[in-house]
Amino acid sequence: MQHINNLARFNQQMNYFGFPMQATDVDSVTHIKGKFYLFNEAKCEGTDVTRGQLIFFRELIEDLGSKRPAFYVVTHHSTRPEDFITGEDLKVSTIIFKAPHVTKLVEYDYPADERPTLNEFTHLLALVADATDKLKGGRTALDITNNGWDFFKDFSDLSPSTIKALSNDELMQSFTELEYWDDENLSPEQKAFMWACGHFDTLSFYDQAYTTWVNHNQSNTIQ
Repeated sequence: MQHINNLARFNQQMNYFGFPMQATDVDSVTHIKGKFYLFNEAKCEGTDVTRGQLIFFRELIEDLGSKRPAFYVVTHHSTRPEDFITGEDLKVSTIIFKAPHVTKLVEYDYPADERPTLNEFTHLLALVADATDKLKGGRTALDITNNGWDFFKDFSDLSPSTIKALSNDELMQSFTELEYWDDENLSPEQKAFMWACGHFDTLSFYDQAYTTWVNHNQSNTIQ
């Protein structure tokens, strides 16, 4: 615990008795590469965040995410009270996410047997920061349509981030080499790019982004 300057103060409890409004806290806040906010709430297995906490952090991520990508994750652990809780102990259960290029607040619950550790999740977010730079270099829906990509006129429900992904042929091409479409077969870079597009579920990315990219390439080949 050498990274904690004053352990006694660290262990001191906050008493909100008499506080004029209700208050809550969060277990950790990380600013990743100056690009992403990551809020983490850690819970013991079998417990969950309160309804009030959930409402508050949905609103916070909605507000922050309109300016810069922001994540709120609920993690669970099975440690004993006398144990230290590490990033390897914490399993990411729920994600709430918003970014300027993602039109709606995204909420995703991991299946129990697929939960990444908080360390793994944070590492991927560092890669997402790099993937987001690639998205910034992608074309907008209007640019694509004006340059002859009439195919996308039939897909008005696609998010701007997905359309930008479709214009990044190098990364999209890498997905064609997958033998199976599941998280285990995705490289960290592929998974980070998928997340940067606002898709945390592999099949959602496959259905909404990959198949559209394939169909567009096939229509160009036929022409």
